[in-house]
Amino acid sequence: MKKAILTLRLISLIGLLVGVGFILVAPQTVALHITADNVVDSSGSRFMLLLEPLLLIIVNEVSILSIKRYRRNFSLTEAPMILVKEWYYISAAIVLLITFSFLMYQQITWH
Repeated sequence: MKKAILTLRLISLIGLLVGVGFILVAPQTVALHITADNVVDSSGSRFMLLLEPLLLIIVNEVSILSIKRYRRNFSLTEAPMILVKEWYYISAAIVLLITFSFLMYQQITWH
C-alpha cells in the first residue's frame, strides 16, 4: 500500500512542480476558456494555472482513501505489492498529469 500511496503523491508533486514552472514562464494573463471557433473569451491571472495541479491533488487523495478502504475491507493492508486496482488509479493519475500539463501549455501559448 505504501508504494501506491507514494507513487500517487509523487505524481501530485510532479503536477505541482509543472504548474509552478508554467507560472514562472507564463505572461500576466492566460486563456481560461477557448471557444470552438478558437477565440479566447475568458482570461485571467497566471496563478489560475494552479487549478489543474490542485484538481490532480484532490483526485489523487481521493484515490488514496479508496485504496486504504479497499485494502482494509479485504484484509490486504500488509500485502507488499501494488494491486491491480491501485495500478488503475496510478494510470489515471498519469493520464491526468499529461492532460493537465498539455492544457496548461495551451493556456499560456494561446494568443
